[in-house]
Order: sequence, then structure tokens, then C-alpha cells
Amino acid sequence: MKVSGIYQIINIVNGKRYVGSAVDIEKRFKDHLFLLNKNNHHSRYFQNAWNKYGNSAFVFVVLEETRKEKEVLLEKEQYWLDFYRSYDGKYGYNISPTAGTCLGIKKSEESNRKNRERQIGEKSHSAKLMWVQVNEIRERYKKENITYLQLSKEYGVAKGTIQNVVKGSKWKQKDYKHESKCKIILNWSLVKEIRELYKNGEYSQKKIAELYGMSEVGIQQVLENLTWFDENYIYIPRKWDRRAVSTLIKVTDEQKNHMKEDEKIGLSYKQISEKYKICLSMVYKILRKYKYKRNKSGNITI
Repeated sequence: MKVSGIYQIINIVNGKRYVGSAVDIEKRFKDHLFLLNKNNHHSRYFQNAWNKYGNSAFVFVVLEETRKEKEVLLEKEQYWLDFYRSYDGKYGYNISPTAGTCLGIKKSEESNRKNRERQIGEKSHSAKLMWVQVNEIRERYKKENITYLQLSKEYGVAKGTIQNVVKGSKWKQKDYKHESKCKIILNWSLVKEIRELYKNGEYSQKKIAELYGMSEVGIQQVLENLTWFDENYIYIPRKWDRRAVSTLIKVTDEQKNHMKEDEKIGLSYKQISEKYKICLSMVYKILRKYKYKRNKSGNITI
């Protein structure tokens, strides 16, 4: 059962103490132990004393059990802070004279500088890359035909981390400037050319992206009229396009029954999609009995 209230950790050698409050006192005590043993406690006075005297010199005591409301806890904690004056270095290890805040703590410019440095690059506690690797990633992305995903797998970090490194939003350097891989600036003439290439079936979206030096997402947005909007342009996806719109594909009840029979005799979903020339996702939705309905023209909508 959780016990909320005020606690103290007393140094039995010199009588100094640390006073705190918690909704779950037992959990808070374990948190203190973890941080102290990791040499990472927020109170440097408490940490130094722990390192000097060892854990056997300290005793954990519950001063008072209270309700778990924040206002009650802080009021009681402030009472015991003032009672023992544990924020005074002569009597205790608390770094703030005010309960639940860092008010009254004065940090030197040197301390602030070190804290800023800890959040930058490989000195950050969460960093998984070294500066050598960061420079290598940026150079490879610039010179090689490689994606964020491929780099993330090679270096064992998230795709977003690689993106932040390449764009310079993390691991900042004054002399580093991110250059986009986009080789062209679009205009209406090029947009019409791209749409015509796709419409004629000459190139896939991936091939068009490679041809124009753009991302597949950028090409997809152009083709689907999400960017460079033209009210006279209508995007018609190919039947084998993964993102084909289901309302453009006609599937009769007879075909559905044949598809179920094909599944029974052992045909895979991919083979069924190729046989009936519909996208794989549509096959999944029909055979797995997803709810669907027909619109006025007789097409299926999911």
C-alpha cells in the first residue's frame, strides 16, 4: 500500500539530514538510492556525503504521514524544512529553502556552462553517437545515394536521429550547413511533365523521383494533387498501385466468391490480387471479412 507523507534521510555520523515529501514514500526512497549509487543525485552536498561516509552511515525515517494532495505535502514539507533547517549546510543536505521548488538556489556561471555542454553532442546522457560518427553520417549522406533508414540501420539509431543529425537540428556545428538533395526547383511545366509520365505508365513513382532528384513523397504529393493543385487535373491511380483508391475498383459478388474458393485451394493473397488485378490491401479486406458497403455506382467502399 502506498504511503504518502514527509521523510528524512539522516547521516548518523554528523547528524545532518535530507528532508523531502512524496506521494509514494517507498518508491521515492528507492529513487534516492538509485541516484546516489549512480553518483547522480541532484543535491551535490548529499552526494558528496554519501560518497564519503557510505550507505551504512544513513538511515531513512518517515517523519509524518499525510494526505497525497500536493498542497498538503508541500505545506508539511516546508514545516519540517524550517524545523530542521536542512537547507543550511551546517544542518542538512537540501539545496533549496523552499519545498518543491529550486527557488533560492544560486548557480555559478561555470555550473550553467557545464549544464549546457552536457546537452550538446556526445556529452548528452542520451547520446548514442560520437562526433566522428556524426561527421561520417553527414559526409556519406551528402556524397552517397543513401537514405535515412539505411543509415539508421547501420548506426543502430532511430531514423529521426539520423534526420536530425543530417539537418543539423541536433549535434550543431557553426560551420555545418545542410544542403537538400533536391536537384531541381519545380515549376508548372515540370509538374505537368511528371503527371504525364505517370499517366502514360512509362515510369513508377520511384523512377520519377530518381529521374527528377526528388523524394518519393514529394512526387506522390504532386501526382495526387496535394501540392501544385490544379482543379482540372484528376489523379487516377494504377490498379497495381499500393495506394490505389478502393472506390475505383469494381469487385462483384461473384468475384468475391471465386476469391474465397481460391483461398481454400491454397492460393496466396498476392496470387489472388494478381489474378483479379486488384491491390493486395483490397484482397485482405474482402477475405478477412472487413465491413464494407457499395456506393451508387456499385463500387466497394471500405
